Amino acid sequence: ARRRPCNDMAMALPGNLRRGYSGRRVVPRPHQVDAVNCFFRQASAAAEEGRPVRLQLASGTGKTYIFAMIIHMDLQKNPYSRYVVFVPTVTRAQAVADALAAFGIRSGVARAGGRGVSASVPVVVCPYKYAASLRSSKRFRIKICDEARLLSRKSLAMVHHGVTAQRVVHVSTEFSPH
Repeated sequence: ARRRPCNDMAMALPGNLRRGYSGRRVVPRPHQVDAVNCFFRQASAAAEEGRPVRLQLASGTGKTYIFAMIIHMDLQKNPYSRYVVFVPTVTRAQAVADALAAFGIRSGVARAGGRGVSASVPVVVCPYKYAASLRSSKRFRIKICDEARLLSRKSLAMVHHGVTAQRVVHVSTEFSPH
């Protein structure tokens, strides 16, 4: 049986999240609602165990929308918190920042040498290769790693140990069994 979209989730989102990129009303797809709920159900226990929540999603499933929902929902309870989204490339970083802006979430893209991010924006979008530029940043509330499977050992160490957060989520199309 086909599952209906969760209208309760759509009603909980602000108008700009419900409208999305095109200005039309957007109702999250069931797998997006499931991913967001999974994160919030598992986040505290995972943090206590020192591990990330892992969400495996196929390409084209609306991962950026899921990031936006997680950040928006957490900002409602923690309005002065900061968030970081790590992505594989500079191009992807700008695309994520543009998507967050379309949803009404302010963000900045980290550049080489730590340039490009105002302390006043709640979300930093950072290509993996610039992770070291965030090392001295305050602790983030949530750290999202997009396509975590693409992290090199050096980037993995910097993202995990150099940039701290209360909660961590890895989102990827696949994970190694190890």
